[in-house]
Amino acid sequence: MFLLKSDSESGIIFVDTMQLDGETNLKDKTAPVETSVINETMIYRIRGDMSCDAPNANLEHWEAGISFPLPGN
Repeated sequence: MFLLKSDSESGIIFVDTMQLDGETNLKDKTAPVETSVINETMIYRIRGDMSCDAPNANLEHWEAGISFPLPGN
């Protein structure tokens, strides 16, 4: 999952990972500042490329990013 926005002003959501790690506590995840301030209509207009780590056993760390084309390209 790649989080773009949350209804919370802080940009935080809580994710249930019990099926992955057996833990019953919710994990907090935060939307990037760059996308957390846009409205829902603007989210549908986002164009870019997403890159992320390949699936692996490490549930504690995951790297991902979005690159946006420059205006006019």
